[in-house]
Amino acid sequence: MWLNNAVGFVVFWLTGASVVDGFKLGDTSIRFCVFGGWWARRFKSLGFVGITLGDRVFAVTRHLFTHHSFRRHELAHVRQQRERGAWFLPLYLWAWARAGFRYSANPYELEAVAAEDAEDDGAPHA
Repeated sequence: MWLNNAVGFVVFWLTGASVVDGFKLGDTSIRFCVFGGWWARRFKSLGFVGITLGDRVFAVTRHLFTHHSFRRHELAHVRQQRERGAWFLPLYLWAWARAGFRYSANPYELEAVAAEDAEDDGAPHA
């Protein structure tokens, strides 16, 4: 997962995001980060509200982290990245392309959407 964490760090640094919360999930420190200003507006304009890169979960607003379904969805992506390691990003992009770039048809997103209704995400609740 080192490559995913490196990409997450670069995005964190380049976008000027800020860490707003964090917790331990097993042996991993998860960081909840918020994009600021232009980056948040641009991300929203593309139809996205969050993205997970390694152990960093990015959102366009801090308020999203209070939604348990959002947390469960993004933590499903953390698990996917831990399971697939450095292959996750290319596999995700390949699955997205095969799905015609439709978020709702990407199998990784379908798995994360299914996790939204889970009883517990392993994270402490705000």
